[in-house]
Amino acid sequence: MEAGSANALGCEDTIGNAWWTRIPLTHHLLKAHEALEHSMKISRTLLIAALLLGAALPTWAGEFTVIKEEIKTARQALVSMVLYREKRGPEQQKLVKDTADLVSEHLRKVSAPAKKAAEVKELKETWAAFKKTREEELVPAIMRNDRARYEKVAGGIQKERLDRMYALIDSIEG
Repeated sequence: MEAGSANALGCEDTIGNAWWTRIPLTHHLLKAHEALEHSMKISRTLLIAALLLGAALPTWAGEFTVIKEEIKTARQALVSMVLYREKRGPEQQKLVKDTADLVSEHLRKVSAPAKKAAEVKELKETWAAFKKTREEELVPAIMRNDRARYEKVAGGIQKERLDRMYALIDSIEG
């Protein structure tokens, strides 16, 4: 067939206007549209499944990481009292108490993930002991400026408890 002549379908058989690019293109567009519709149906189904799965995720997912950050904040409030004498007034003492109470409240409300009940129980008990020592021994020692006492308690049992709480949280979240 010569260039520029019409074929049996009435399409010119020339470069840029070839019949095999025009006719199949309509067919390919139709197939692409069908594939897109099918893909959108699958995407909608997957989105709905993901939303339902997300709604079914336990409320504890990531919650223990938040508790870990709250523990760090409570610790920083206490460390500020140790480092800066001007931060030993009623306002800082309230902050120390409030940040610790926030952790206690959060731990009270949180539920244990499946197969992690023992770790959560130990975390709650360790926090309770940590908080009690903090309020009954550390803060009074800091207020008396009894450096030897608060360094011994903070660097001893409290450090062990803090390390244990962080390890438990990592285990629960992991």
